[in-house]
Amino acid sequence: MKKEKASFEYQSLEKELRYQDPISRYNEVIHEYNNPVNCKDGITLSEAYKDSFYRFWYFKLKSWFLVLFLLYLAPYLSFLTLVFTIYTLIIHENSLQVDRTNRKLVPDVFENMVYSQELCAARHSHYIYFAISVEDLDNFPFTKKTIEALRLRADDGRVAFMVYDREFVSSSECLRSPRKMIWTHLIVNIIIFVLMQLVVYAPWLCFDLLHPIESVSRCGEELEG
Repeated sequence: MKKEKASFEYQSLEKELRYQDPISRYNEVIHEYNNPVNCKDGITLSEAYKDSFYRFWYFKLKSWFLVLFLLYLAPYLSFLTLVFTIYTLIIHENSLQVDRTNRKLVPDVFENMVYSQELCAARHSHYIYFAISVEDLDNFPFTKKTIEALRLRADDGRVAFMVYDREFVSSSECLRSPRKMIWTHLIVNIIIFVLMQLVVYAPWLCFDLLHPIESVSRCGEELEG
């Protein structure tokens, strides 16, 4: 966290959310919602599970389509890519289920936050925390309704709140579109795997990916015969 003191105190996290994998972006939003400053009625939400392999393979699926297409044509490698993609899909589908559960608990995670593209752009951050005196609220470019709502949250003459921008909002909704991309890779991988098995490996290369040892033995017997 970057801290800076001026006429008020603020904290900002300088992180490019759009360059993270979708689950990391989503979890960033949930993590900030769970901050006591933003949490609604004490309801905390769950972050979605992810690991380093999900991140690694997600970016390969996203940017290496041609390379992966060639790998789909290779014996055994196509099976490995299939396993990798299935694993990535399972992790991603689980994150979507977590999101659905979270939305049932808290339909609007931004309720206690303040939208301000202007402030975020000025600080070069997608979200910023402020801790200021109530009197300083008039120095912010907020609507009267927002200022009054923040005044009600004041404690001992001070109020803490978080502002966010469009990129932060998009991070809360970024799990849906990658799902189509992952499913597309999975379907293409399966189709090519099956076609190559039926049309190339078994009839021409005398090699059955599903029964490799038996196929090699059978080929050896045919050659000896």
